[in-house]
Amino acid sequence: IIKDRLPLAVVGSNTI
Repeated sequence: IIKDRLPLAVVGSNTI
């Protein structure tokens, strides 16, 4: 996944 703001679907796998 990318870093930054992404769809709330990947927010769990991100560092937001």
